[in-house]
Amino acid sequence: MQACLSSFLFYFAIQYSLRKLYRIFIYPYYISPLRAIPGPTDNQLLIGQFKHIVSAYSPSELFLKWSAQWPDEPFIRYLGPLNQEVLLVNTPEAHKEVLMTHYDSFRKPSLFRHLVEDITGPGSLLFAEEHESRRYRKILSEPFSVPKLKVVFSVFREKAELLASQLDNHMDECGEGVFDMAHLNAKMGLDVAGLTLLGLELQNLDSANPKYEFSKDYKRVFQPSKFSSVVSFINSSIPIRKFLPIDTSYLDAIARIRGGVTECVHNRMRDIDETEARGEKFSTDTLPNGGRDLLTLIIDERRNFKGSSDELTIQEMVDQLVTFLPAGHETIAGAMTWASYTLAMDPTVQTSLRSEIVSLLSSLPAGTAPSWNDIDRLPYLNNFCKEIVRLYPTATLSYREAKKDITICGRFLPKGTPLLFVWAVPCQSKATWGPDADQVVPERWERLEGKAADPYAWQSFSSGPRFCIGKNYALMEMKAFLVTMVARFRFVKSKEIELLDGTHPPYINPALTLWPRGGMMVKLQRI
Repeated sequence: MQACLSSFLFYFAIQYSLRKLYRIFIYPYYISPLRAIPGPTDNQLLIGQFKHIVSAYSPSELFLKWSAQWPDEPFIRYLGPLNQEVLLVNTPEAHKEVLMTHYDSFRKPSLFRHLVEDITGPGSLLFAEEHESRRYRKILSEPFSVPKLKVVFSVFREKAELLASQLDNHMDECGEGVFDMAHLNAKMGLDVAGLTLLGLELQNLDSANPKYEFSKDYKRVFQPSKFSSVVSFINSSIPIRKFLPIDTSYLDAIARIRGGVTECVHNRMRDIDETEARGEKFSTDTLPNGGRDLLTLIIDERRNFKGSSDELTIQEMVDQLVTFLPAGHETIAGAMTWASYTLAMDPTVQTSLRSEIVSLLSSLPAGTAPSWNDIDRLPYLNNFCKEIVRLYPTATLSYREAKKDITICGRFLPKGTPLLFVWAVPCQSKATWGPDADQVVPERWERLEGKAADPYAWQSFSSGPRFCIGKNYALMEMKAFLVTMVARFRFVKSKEIELLDGTHPPYINPALTLWPRGGMMVKLQRI
């Protein structure tokens, strides 16, 4: 019996090893139907392009280089760890085919799930397919609709005013100061998200000791060290965090975030039950004009389906909120940070933007704050915001996987083929946007022509049925920030920016969101 078991294990090990050797060294080079698709060939043994990607200047640098080399190819093939083939989605037409025309033939792969599931949990909208995706979007889309956002627009404006007042109070006698706009924008974004998503005043801007330390923990998770980033990417393929005591501060930060959100859910459910037991209608009293936060809406929806298969579990509620909190502040704060940098670097753009904003404010009755409709009618502001998120798409990437054999743009993709979306690729392609694609040119949005007029050329918020439902939320918050800040302050290059001598500030890489490494110091001058 012992001899039989030993023989079985011996031959199993040989078979397993041969299969792995075949998949790593033979299949991608000599057998795979994808091998004819062009792509880089400077692969390293066993890790393919992995080291090149994680050591690049930015999360998108290498992919943009490949896209420029093969601008008309719908897909670009590269090898990842263990020589796994990955296809970079390259052209607008390929984006349309995958994200819209054949969207139901693709799903989020296990690689992407493993990359972010520690943060979001398994029940996140990010991983939902078909029925679950429609179910979640029905619940979650209401607070992100334009009519609902108009109701709570004053929240965006008031938090921007609070930030501006604090900056003003910390200026010197000459009326200027140097501030880390990355740090401050993250705090403001989290306070806005706390009100609109949780119905809570998190007080990151105006308190040294907020009840929930979400700001520090989200910074630890989404602005990680190089070591932590590499560990996360390795962990997406090999779950090393489960077995090795490494990078524990990352997991501790996630545990505090999820614990805080879970506490918020239980407290809100208790408050609603106690209020209704008294025959009263529950209100958080934190949002204006009867606006309701995402947490309250989710609880209401859960009660509507009580006892049915569509009833949300506590775990699912927490997963959605943990997903939307960073989406509601990390990406938006990143965009506002890059907007601050751009204004400091380009006085001409800043002057044009200020002229339009001041013209609006001077046309309003004294003491009247601009409404959402007022701000939404500013064409240069609208174009500037679009241009910032085009050049700096703050959610860096996403993945899909073919659910079946399929042909896209004339290329046969076998079932299981992993696809990578790097949103900077369509947004910064010179073949699409012209030779100035790497510059901020708000005027380009007045006359989109050729490939740039293709709706799939601008993918900052993705497209198709699974597009980012927070698009209007993000642009609204960004506009409120800019109207307030540009009217009160002049953005100037700080000493830290001057020392870069024209070189772009370094990025955190690898990363799921686009942030400058080491913050973003900008000089502000009171107007």
